Amino acid sequence: MSRPHRLLLVLLGLGCVTVLGWRCVAWQAAATEFELAYAEHAEVAAKSARIATLRALPPVSGYGSRPAEDVIQLANRTLEAATLPAARLRSVQSEMDRAIQDDREGRRLTTARLSLEPLTVQELGAFLGAWRSRQQVWSVARIELSAITPARDGGNNRTQGQYRASVTVSASYVDDAPSSGPKQATPTASNGAHP
Repeated sequence: MSRPHRLLLVLLGLGCVTVLGWRCVAWQAAATEFELAYAEHAEVAAKSARIATLRALPPVSGYGSRPAEDVIQLANRTLEAATLPAARLRSVQSEMDRAIQDDREGRRLTTARLSLEPLTVQELGAFLGAWRSRQQVWSVARIELSAITPARDGGNNRTQGQYRASVTVSASYVDDAPSSGPKQATPTASNGAHP
């Protein structure tokens, strides 16, 4: 074999080794990307299963006369159970009671909106867990969450990762005395907030 042939074989061998090395690097990157995607898929599947489990739980529902306990007091006791300061409860707004549509038993729904801030996601979870474990009548019907951004808070970086939560709670009851119109929630004041 002549020298040019040997040189050509060496160059071909180097080319093959380079291509194989590049393919190995690409395969390793693809394997790493697959592992990350698989782990992310497993995490999303676990969260979806948790959400499905929570949605399958029956709602807490009172079924008697109109709840007499003040929602502000309930919220303050729940904050205490979740080891959160009472100052996180900014306001409580009661909505007018209304009849539940297509309900043959004459049930009505009373609703209140709790405004809580500032909260981290973990603190909101602690509050909701304490609310659910302590309530026999009021259930959480809706949660609205908005981030408190440094720009909205005068550039204060302490608010990063904190939120303003609007938690709507409701309770169903049977109206003791039928009336011609919806009952108005009786406002009571406590800590400067209005139910």
